[in-house]
Amino acid sequence: MSRGVIIRFRIRSRIDRIKVVFTAITLSVSISMAAEAIRPVCCSGILYPSDQYELYSQVEALINSADIAEENGTIEVLIVPNAPYVFTGQITAIGYASTRKARYNKIIIIGADNSIEKPTLYSGARLNSPLGQLPSDNELAAELISNELLDLNVAPPDIPLPQSIETQLPFIQYLFGERPVLAIGLSDLSYSEVKALGTALLNYTCGSDILVIGVTNLCESADSRSCEAMDNILLDGIKSMEIDELAGEFRQGRIRAESPAVILTILQIAIQKGLSGANVLRYANSGYITGDNHGVCGYLVATFSDYKGKDQRERLILSDYEGEYLLERARYSIMNALGITKYFPESTPVLKSLEKRAGVYLALYENGEFRGGLGSIFPGGNLIKTVEEIAVSSALNDPRYNPITVPEIDEVSIVIYVLTDIHPVEDPSDFDPEKEGLVVREGNYSAMLMPDEMGQGLTNEDLLGRTCLKAGLLSGCWRQSGCAVWAFKIQRFEEE
Repeated sequence: MSRGVIIRFRIRSRIDRIKVVFTAITLSVSISMAAEAIRPVCCSGILYPSDQYELYSQVEALINSADIAEENGTIEVLIVPNAPYVFTGQITAIGYASTRKARYNKIIIIGADNSIEKPTLYSGARLNSPLGQLPSDNELAAELISNELLDLNVAPPDIPLPQSIETQLPFIQYLFGERPVLAIGLSDLSYSEVKALGTALLNYTCGSDILVIGVTNLCESADSRSCEAMDNILLDGIKSMEIDELAGEFRQGRIRAESPAVILTILQIAIQKGLSGANVLRYANSGYITGDNHGVCGYLVATFSDYKGKDQRERLILSDYEGEYLLERARYSIMNALGITKYFPESTPVLKSLEKRAGVYLALYENGEFRGGLGSIFPGGNLIKTVEEIAVSSALNDPRYNPITVPEIDEVSIVIYVLTDIHPVEDPSDFDPEKEGLVVREGNYSAMLMPDEMGQGLTNEDLLGRTCLKAGLLSGCWRQSGCAVWAFKIQRFEEE
């Protein structure tokens, strides 16, 4: 039997097992469900595969290939984009993969739905996808309908789900099996209506066994640069959970989204539940995927968890736009030092995330060959200032190389590594060599080993020894009390 046949057999077997479970559950409640309709699908075969085996295989591959960091606490709120799998399947899967260790009894999906005027509940009919059916949480829907502070519609059973919600069902079915789902479509709401809906939903989302999913895109119909500038203002607000400020920015038109109401409602729930600030797992826009930078759409994957640990490390996750801004700053700083230019063109606003402190390592390459590089793991200034200072030092003051000259500058390319999640290493088990780099410092001797320098087949002790040797120290220096060792994660940005 060929490997391809074996894989298809395994996929079919797993789907058959899911179908058996669905069938058994359906039979066990057949009396109570006899009168409940099945809501029709709207985008099967358009936004995702209509064949159940192809769909299952695709979702499985997307989840298994998702590159995620270990989450602290249980994720209770998730934001994902609304687009065909071919565009955002890999991005969306990152968000769902981060929840796969959790156990949820119920799921609430709040999706962008610009075909409606009032918040709409898609209850009273089972939710359908090629992987099977999920029960609608009609009990929760009835409680919301009875809330006098809310003005809600209920979609008839023969009306399909909004595409933003329907496209989430296969991920939910793959990860969690059959769970009651409450589907809510939102277009636009006033800020007072957002607060009322968020407060009402909070009453039914206490505890960590309910996952709330918000589905919407960010800025739409703008060029790539303008889109990212607006989206970064939005990301700053989401990270810091500044809901009042974000509501004002939406009203003034400084930021956009497919459904501002979805973002504000999700944020309202996260704040009222006392969850930690958003962990932005991925940001992109459609220009990254299609290459067309006109009329792009912003995509965000972010999570909110219940983690309250005292040693929680600050995570600074930058977008490609922010990375490009830092690269421009670095180049202009070097050119200024060489006397080529006298100022940096302030064509974009300084983003709040770039005003934070973070470690930086900057490398210069000339015609593909390393030409110098320096770093600072605990800088005194903000990220912009740190990049500017290290860029000049790397170009002119790296003792291993002659200073960069004016004729060389056009041949030099810049790579910036932003170092985040910096923490001390007291034991070899305190770092993950697949995801983290190392810094060793003893007296005036120090060295940095980046994640891509770790090598294969080496133990954590070997890697610590390699970093010590790179610093000009004995390989066992990391064991000594006078030697400091830190681990860090990186974000890499390079000039094209």
